[in-house]
Amino acid sequence: MSRTLSTEMQAVATAEVVRPIYLIDMEFTSGSVYFWSGVGNLTFNSNTYIGAGEMENSKLTDSQFTRCSAYLVLARYALPQLTNWVEDDRFQNMMDFYKARYGEEFDAILRDGVEYDDDGNSTIDDDEKQSVNSGRLVR
Repeated sequence: MSRTLSTEMQAVATAEVVRPIYLIDMEFTSGSVYFWSGVGNLTFNSNTYIGAGEMENSKLTDSQFTRCSAYLVLARYALPQLTNWVEDDRFQNMMDFYKARYGEEFDAILRDGVEYDDDGNSTIDDDEKQSVNSGRLVR
């Protein structure tokens, strides 16, 4: 059986820089979920794949994560230095409190949309602030 590549595929495969991607189809009883290794949404074969790739820190809006970062520092770094690690220690209770606030704040950021200056023009356009809809089926 012979295998051939189209002219377009040959051009891409022999280019100076080749960037392969991964498409992941996950089937659940509640429906299908599609991820890809890049950033943003990608439509392929009538399916919309959600980007799960890494982002460049310089293109994120730092102020969007200030409160979330403060909660994480309190829960994971500052308060553990103050606790005596005994039962009902108030610092351990505070650690639990701020860990929960961190989770709530991070979820709120994802629902609102992570601001990412994809084109590098120093402004966040509507298509550069996409929310991650968890718990909802998006059609």
